[in-house]
Amino acid sequence: MCIRLGLVAAMIAVVGALGIANSTSLTQEPDLPGGHFIDDNGNLHEANIEAIAIQGITLGCNIERTAYCPDLELNRAQMASLLARAFDLPPGPDGFADVSETNVHSASISALATAGITQGCAAGANLFCPWDPVSRAQMASFLARALELDPDPNIQFDDVNEASTHGANITAIAGAGITLGCEATGQSFCPENIVTRSQMASFLARGLELPATELPIRIDLLPPAAACSGDPRSCHADVSVTSTSGFYVLEGFFYKLPYLEGDSSSFSNAEFRLFMDGIELTGMASHPRTSFGTTVLRLGGWVLGDLAPGTYDVEAQWWWEGELLISGSLDLTVNG
Repeated sequence: MCIRLGLVAAMIAVVGALGIANSTSLTQEPDLPGGHFIDDNGNLHEANIEAIAIQGITLGCNIERTAYCPDLELNRAQMASLLARAFDLPPGPDGFADVSETNVHSASISALATAGITQGCAAGANLFCPWDPVSRAQMASFLARALELDPDPNIQFDDVNEASTHGANITAIAGAGITLGCEATGQSFCPENIVTRSQMASFLARGLELPATELPIRIDLLPPAAACSGDPRSCHADVSVTSTSGFYVLEGFFYKLPYLEGDSSSFSNAEFRLFMDGIELTGMASHPRTSFGTTVLRLGGWVLGDLAPGTYDVEAQWWWEGELLISGSLDLTVNG
């Protein structure tokens, strides 16, 4: 079987308010906000994805809990689990003919039914349709019932009939500030559009009034503007930042094809090394991720202590089976 090994640029992130004393010491802080998932970086909803992850409302979309799959459509079974965790709902008796006991979301679906948040997907048919995607209109009803919101007679969308099945609930979540509509003017709601996993994170975060998660500013260790040459390949770039509050090593990973479910042993010969002014950071946590036909080894969990204004040398190295494949260095200028 053909196996290809690739390299993905490692990243460091500027993080505010870490609570680290002013020093140049190296400290390890593996659970800082902004680092739960490796596939939501730069996503419009990332702060809210992090917010619901911190609360344990989402566990991600893969068995290693390192990916969120932000652009995938949300289905009704997944919606059930998000809401059951968000509102700490106890499971009820099994009640839908199309929900197997082996369904990982079964307990959450029964919890929603017991709490009166869902009546199923077809009147009188005792069906939940767990794998059907959730429309924005359906999302409104799920949330309005869970939050016990009243309709808002002052809310009107051009594309929503309040007398429709979900119309009153759409006005309810709009009145609560959970949605502003689907376009800039706020005149349309787009009730038939399908909700993505990232959008649902924002709906939940607003509905639960979760505190905003401060996200790091990320700096590529192999930026597109880097000058590269030689074999093994060596790259260099100059980077300037305006923060002095700390630098969090967010990601640095190898990937391998074909997809191997949970196969962390495949990376026993993979090594990522990071240096700050010649001091090596060791003991970085590794988190295998398996999804979309690729197995990825994620590395992270280090914080460089607060830095005084000045220029620092940051170097990253990617090794495979004892061979240096590529290195990247930055002259990092910290402006106070």
